Amino acid sequence: MKDQGNGHYICKYITDFVGEVRISMTFDGEDIKGTPLTVAVGVAPVCWVEGATAGLVGRTNKFTILSRDAIPGKQPVVLSSFSPKS
Repeated sequence: MKDQGNGHYICKYITDFVGEVRISMTFDGEDIKGTPLTVAVGVAPVCWVEGATAGLVGRTNKFTILSRDAIPGKQPVVLSSFSPKS
């Protein structure tokens, strides 16, 4: 939580849970008006590639695809084609 110096605060949170999240906030031991509140948290897939900086023609060239927040049971990445960079 960051005090803006004008009676306002910026609050941030990170969750690993997908679904409804209940957020409670208190001031001096008392619930802040409007809380607890429920926030719907959805999946935000993030994928990136490592090790794909160079390759050799006619050889097996390897790289790693990393993903976060993938949907269980779903294949988050599909490798469809290669083409020369123009």
